[in-house]
Amino acid sequence: MRKVGFIGLGNMGRGMCKNLILKGNQLTVFDINQDAMQSFKGKAALVHSPLEVLKNSEVVFLSLPNSAVVEKIMNEFLNEGVQGKIIVDTSTSYPMSTRSLHAKIKAAGGISSMADAEKFLSLGADRLGTSRIIKLVKNETATGY
Repeated sequence: MRKVGFIGLGNMGRGMCKNLILKGNQLTVFDINQDAMQSFKGKAALVHSPLEVLKNSEVVFLSLPNSAVVEKIMNEFLNEGVQGKIIVDTSTSYPMSTRSLHAKIKAAGGISSMADAEKFLSLGADRLGTSRIIKLVKNETATGY
């Protein structure tokens, strides 16, 4: 069972999070809206901050409303350390912000799906060195994980 974190349990994030749980992943979740978190009570670990999600997860999914929110959380993550963590951003964000964060995550030793999402999906994760993300979603055993 993989330790997966999810931040942002709104209209988009809620469904993605439910699917990750259905695939047998152990989830830690956070949202600023406590009602959104309560819908996962008993199905996931509910925490009080994004940093708690990072600390308790191998893979962290973000589903946030805009670049400003993503940047704030990612700066907290980078200050804490992302070495060996996989960050999957599904947020609605500005491309320049996304590319910048992607580079910072990689430089800090993390693995990011934040840049070139279209290539990530169409070329396959192996070419971008992130096959573990696809295997996580499919619930396959990831080699080297």
